[in-house]
Amino acid sequence: MTLDRIAKWNQNGNVQCGFCKDGKESHEHLFFECKFTQQIWSNLRTVSWRLGDENSIQELLQVISSFKGQNNIGNVVNKLLFAAAVYYVWQERNNRIFQRKERTEEAVCNLIKKNVRVKLLSIRIRNTKNVIRIGEMWRMKWANYSFVAV
Repeated sequence: MTLDRIAKWNQNGNVQCGFCKDGKESHEHLFFECKFTQQIWSNLRTVSWRLGDENSIQELLQVISSFKGQNNIGNVVNKLLFAAAVYYVWQERNNRIFQRKERTEEAVCNLIKKNVRVKLLSIRIRNTKNVIRIGEMWRMKWANYSFVAV
């Protein structure tokens, strides 16, 4: 649970964001409004497929789901990016709260990108213009129905 939900039980609890120390920690703040995560999303947009400046979880999910049913490598990349970003931002939040360990925005971005890249290397795909474009963005090339590292 985010600290804003925990605060409902404990009125004296600290609900300050563990990243920026400015805002009240909520899902929206933690994943989109916080300066720390804004930097992460800004970096991740450079390797996404047709993601714009979505400023909320709902907006981002709406864009990702608008491509539902399309067997498209770009949509796969966006889904992987979203899932990895949520996972590693939440992990970083918990590390800061419970272990007093901190990583930079760049380090978290690198973990997210590494995770997505490994997953992209493991899927079978047909060779298309989008596959070639995505492969170039991620420093991979298509060979034998899958990506290979360059």
